[in-house]
Amino acid sequence: MIGNGAEAWDTSHLQQLLDANDLDETRLDRLGKVFREHLCEYNWALRTCSRLLMLRVELYGEDHPTVADTYRDMAASALFIRPTFCTALNRRALEIYKKTIGENNLFVASLYNDLGRASWLANNADESYLCFKKALESVRGKDILLAGKTMTSIGTLSRVQGRLDEAMSYVQEALAVYERILGSEDIEVGRAYRCLGTILRDQGKLDDAIATLKRAAEVFKMTSGPDHFHVGDAYDNIGQVLRDQGKLEESLSMHRKSMEISKKVFGEGHMFLAWDYCNIGDVLWELGDFEEAVEFSSKSLTICDQQVDDSHALPKTLAKANRTMAKALQKDHKLDEALKKLELSLEKYGGIKGKTHLIDLARTYNALSSVLDELGRKQEAIEMEAKANAITNTPENDFIECWLTAFRIPMLPHCVSKPKSLLQTTRTSV
Repeated sequence: MIGNGAEAWDTSHLQQLLDANDLDETRLDRLGKVFREHLCEYNWALRTCSRLLMLRVELYGEDHPTVADTYRDMAASALFIRPTFCTALNRRALEIYKKTIGENNLFVASLYNDLGRASWLANNADESYLCFKKALESVRGKDILLAGKTMTSIGTLSRVQGRLDEAMSYVQEALAVYERILGSEDIEVGRAYRCLGTILRDQGKLDDAIATLKRAAEVFKMTSGPDHFHVGDAYDNIGQVLRDQGKLEESLSMHRKSMEISKKVFGEGHMFLAWDYCNIGDVLWELGDFEEAVEFSSKSLTICDQQVDDSHALPKTLAKANRTMAKALQKDHKLDEALKKLELSLEKYGGIKGKTHLIDLARTYNALSSVLDELGRKQEAIEMEAKANAITNTPENDFIECWLTAFRIPMLPHCVSKPKSLLQTTRTSV
């Protein structure tokens, strides 16, 4: 029997249960939800939904709303592990819904919202934005909670693309809806607070951002438990803001917490873990722990090399990890190799929108300037420094100047020597 409480859910027992031949439609549906929503065992959820899909196609035929529901559950299971596959599953569900129940209903509107999330994680921001807008047009005045969820999603996407006023407007409206209807302790409230915190960070209101993100983390812990990926994501965002404030030890602690949750939820080899490794490496470098910084950045790049889906996290992870590796190469006086890493970092940042990534872009320009200066390419070094200054001196980016100055790469890195190459570290433990 599949228990009702969390204490009744034993993962190994449930996995054995899935191998039984007598599971009917209802039990398979419930088992899939337990794997996905409570245990975050997404691969097992996907296996369960695949078996349920075959059963329902046999019972109802391919083009049936119940089959569409199953494709949608499969998509939810694949969202964080295979976003491109998730997008395809949502599109198939959408086709069936349109064919069987028409387009003007809340099922289709909700699915557009799901498709928007999947498209964003699959690194297709334009399609994501269009899906969210379609969803919002369909649900305004019909389903207040779904409208709020969609507004949070639009706010998140608008913020990443640098439209902060639009993002703030959508998220504040969503938060007002949630708190009026759901109270202050619902997972959607946590999502709205998390988005609001990242917007405040981009506006340079760092103390407010920290307070808001901590509130999001508390809501997620209350609603989903301390080891849920939403909690880890909140820790990651708090770590980013603490780094902005120059509180490196506190930032490192938050990124390590995020890493531990990513390991539990997703396991090794996932892009979320690569992002955690990348951030830990970046902060460790600023703290002067160069060997461990290279170790974590190398692990991050190894995961990136193994990816089959073009996740939205891939470009920013590659950009940041390659910059850290370039710093190591520069310290080892391997300037040509360092330059190649920084050019790759610059290429990846060039395809990312949003003020937060603009900060990192400026840091990469500064790193390029430093390497070019050591190579004797003085004019190019000056040009890179000018590009960094063009970003930091923009009036709306005043807060970037204070942040960037605190972490600017020294122009004479060879003044610090180490007896062995930073790129030959042999430690493998985290």
